[in-house]
Amino acid sequence: MASHGASIGIDLGTSFSCVGVRRRGRVEIIPFETGSRLMPSFVGFTENGREIGEAAKLCSVEEPESVFYEVKRLVGRKFKDDHVQQDLKKWPFKVVQGENELAALQAGDSALGEARHKKFAPEEISAMLLSKMKETAEDYLGCEVKNAVITVPAYFNDLQRRATKDAGRIAGLHVLRLLNEPTAAAYAYMDYNMIQGREEGSHVASQAIVPRGPGTLPASGGENVLVFDLGGGTFDVAILRVTGSKSKVLVLNGDTHLGGADFDNNLVQHVFNQLATRQPGRTVSLQSDGRFLSKLKKACVLAKRVLSDNPIAYVDAANERVVITRAAFDQINGVLFQRCMDIVQKALDDAKLSVSQISNVLLVGGSSRIPKIKAMLKTMFNGKQPQQCLHPDEAVAHGAAVLADILGGDKCVDRSSLPVQEVTPLSLGVGLHLGRILVMIPRNSDVPCEHTEQLVSVYDGQTAILFRVYEGERPVQEDNHYLGEITLRGFKPVAAGEAAADVHLCIDEDCIVHISATGVKNHTELGKRESAVITNKGPLSESAIQSMIADAEKYKRDDKEFLRCCDVWNQLEGRARQARKDISTVGYAFREPLESLINEILNDHQATSASAVRRGMGYVQQKRRELDVACNNAGI
Repeated sequence: MASHGASIGIDLGTSFSCVGVRRRGRVEIIPFETGSRLMPSFVGFTENGREIGEAAKLCSVEEPESVFYEVKRLVGRKFKDDHVQQDLKKWPFKVVQGENELAALQAGDSALGEARHKKFAPEEISAMLLSKMKETAEDYLGCEVKNAVITVPAYFNDLQRRATKDAGRIAGLHVLRLLNEPTAAAYAYMDYNMIQGREEGSHVASQAIVPRGPGTLPASGGENVLVFDLGGGTFDVAILRVTGSKSKVLVLNGDTHLGGADFDNNLVQHVFNQLATRQPGRTVSLQSDGRFLSKLKKACVLAKRVLSDNPIAYVDAANERVVITRAAFDQINGVLFQRCMDIVQKALDDAKLSVSQISNVLLVGGSSRIPKIKAMLKTMFNGKQPQQCLHPDEAVAHGAAVLADILGGDKCVDRSSLPVQEVTPLSLGVGLHLGRILVMIPRNSDVPCEHTEQLVSVYDGQTAILFRVYEGERPVQEDNHYLGEITLRGFKPVAAGEAAADVHLCIDEDCIVHISATGVKNHTELGKRESAVITNKGPLSESAIQSMIADAEKYKRDDKEFLRCCDVWNQLEGRARQARKDISTVGYAFREPLESLINEILNDHQATSASAVRRGMGYVQQKRRELDVACNNAGI
């Protein structure tokens, strides 16, 4: 094991998460304890303690208010954000206002211990998912994992990206790079191409991955590939130019609030409307029943998956069976499906390409399996069949693992050696007088990138100039996403336009923003420079991050203690069962106290076990000693 630890690639998804590693030139997607290579992105706080992944998902029906999911939709968002306000009406758990007016989650009344009523930042829940994947990878690899490439939607803004890096840090990971999800998919396809090339010949592999069709560019000029990444909660489109073993992202587009969860919610509403028509008297009670709604959503998600392979599915709820046809599902989500196509068209327009110039459409993300989506893409691209050469749920983690292996713990890698060149998803600029925006780095610029502009004072006698940084595509400040600001002081009180500063903006490999300003005219200290990484608007304060790191360690210790208690209690139950078999040989004087203790341990053992284990190792050991003494006295 290298001193810096192993490096993994993580797809931190809205609905499911996935982790991979590249060893000896091949990517391995790491299975979880259930055997599945996908982990539900669920975290629960129940009577049995903290649960993560499949275990938490299983608890979501019975304790819906204490199990969090789709948390990625809250990362880096204000509580009053329109999307947050829409989503919280559909979730059974509580979303409240947290630090810096950001959205936070609150555990329900059924959660025990210190977690009761505790507010969790979305980054903290994301960190728990990341920590689970880190531990799974360590168990699989047999060594410590310190480094990770974590993927994010291409259209995540700076605040959301910083929140994701904070989550990695809380989980004890050194985040080598934040990688845009469609770019990660491109890494995966390039890696697959190169593997096939080694095994079957590069010409054959190239045809398998990016076959040329009529009207496309010749191989010598490269091929244009469109990555269509439709996941559980986000949608991204990337158009790449592939030339040999190199690929360059030309444009990115997408929607951070469009995905399978929205299709699920529409289907839930449709089924609920059907039930309301059949049972109008129960509408109000069903709408406020968290367990019923959780069961209904689970049934609708299953029906959606069935419809990918069958023309009809059924949803059983409230003693009714609702028939869902594929045509009905397509109609229910028709507006959202069309929005996906509109975003694809916008990406083509930005790249100044026609559909005939796209060599291949690569499908990524679980929701890309939807037959209507495939059909609409096939029609849009004049009959060209979209391709799924890799597992759509694993492609992003696969690509992240490739980059993690390339970086290998060293971010000082020559970027020209990377197989995929990234671009920035949003324009970056500074605010000007009268609320306008000066775009300094247009969207779809190569990453990393930088630009310098000279800006002047706008008032007579102005001795300080404030530079506010925004990202977005609108010309007015208030219509864009505010990132942060710096102030350069020390200008001489001269006439407007006579004081000047050079403003330098930089976007690093993670698409995180840096700004500096240098006085160049009529400054009391010419060359004086102010600079900052945009952190003052960050999702979490440093103290909050440190607190969450400490909490993460505590939860890890608590989890280990809980598992130890479970092991000891299981041994105790085994001893009690054997004693129950042997009790007929025990004299009456010793039989009654022994029988009472056995019944205490085994009767209604599920509730007893949960309660006992929650009391801690001291209580469990005490019960074991009591049983040992009773059995020894009885001679068994």
